[in-house]
Amino acid sequence: MTEASDLSLEVILLLILGVFMLLFGVLLFRIHTGVLPYNPDSTYGLFLVIIAFQTITMGKTSFGDLRRSWALVAIGIGMAVLGMASCFIPGYLTGFVRNLVGIVLLIGVFALLAQLFVSEKKARMRLRVSGILQQLTISCTLLYVLTVVSGLITTFPGITTNLQNAMVLIVY
Repeated sequence: MTEASDLSLEVILLLILGVFMLLFGVLLFRIHTGVLPYNPDSTYGLFLVIIAFQTITMGKTSFGDLRRSWALVAIGIGMAVLGMASCFIPGYLTGFVRNLVGIVLLIGVFALLAQLFVSEKKARMRLRVSGILQQLTISCTLLYVLTVVSGLITTFPGITTNLQNAMVLIVY
């Protein structure tokens, strides 16, 4: 218990985001049946807070890696405050926060896909080499496709059922 962890901060934050998506997907089955109460503002707000931590601490955004400037830190703090406000005061920011999360998912994933496939150093090179780099590129592409689906579900909430949403989140 007292040994230092060799997990990077990025891996830890990605694990937290993964657990968030998995737990939300699993709980969505109970929410769908009415057994558990649900407030989407809190879900979107918590998502924004997690993304804000990643932006503030590492400069990793949904649009790619950026240098940690004061402007980026300010944007991250603003996202965190907005996320916390939507958690604490549900109902006032519902449409805005839902659309912001949808935009972050959709536009962000298209930016990441462009970076992955346009850059000579990324997908083109990795796909030529067999092994872990090829698997990583395929995994990133599949994750980005799931992110597009999640972004569409968030931006246009009526296009799928809660059960389909739950399955997407669990696979994510």
